[in-house]
Amino acid sequence: MEVHEILEREVVPDEEEVVIALHLPSWDIALQRGTTSTFANYPQKSCSRTEILSVPQIVDLFKKEIGGGKIKIEGYGVIGVSEIRSLGMSGESQVDFLVTADPTETNPAHAEIVALEPGREKIRKRVPKGLSDKLCNALKVTVLEPY
Repeated sequence: MEVHEILEREVVPDEEEVVIALHLPSWDIALQRGTTSTFANYPQKSCSRTEILSVPQIVDLFKKEIGGGKIKIEGYGVIGVSEIRSLGMSGESQVDFLVTADPTETNPAHAEIVALEPGREKIRKRVPKGLSDKLCNALKVTVLEPY
């Protein structure tokens, strides 16, 4: 997807929170949290908006849809859009995160966290490891019971 297409989407307000699915390989079993790859390998990270659907509804969608329901969701993390944006601009290698609405037929709450270069001229190839770790630490993680 091109930057101009992303910039044409509805921007999710800073006051909202989003939910991120946590599953292997981006789940650390020992620490019970996301790994660096949760964000580092995904300059366009899928999430869902709590303003559109409740957290239980979102988690049910994650379980059904991610990997066609074949990937076990170990947990989920909730984070505020303003916190994502603030963390992105706090380091030496700044990332201008933009959270955009991207509803799908089955998930009206679907959104994307997009990592952009400052100035929003292009999408970053990856999120720096240290920033990915900060984002993982900022997630309010809930571990799911086996299902």
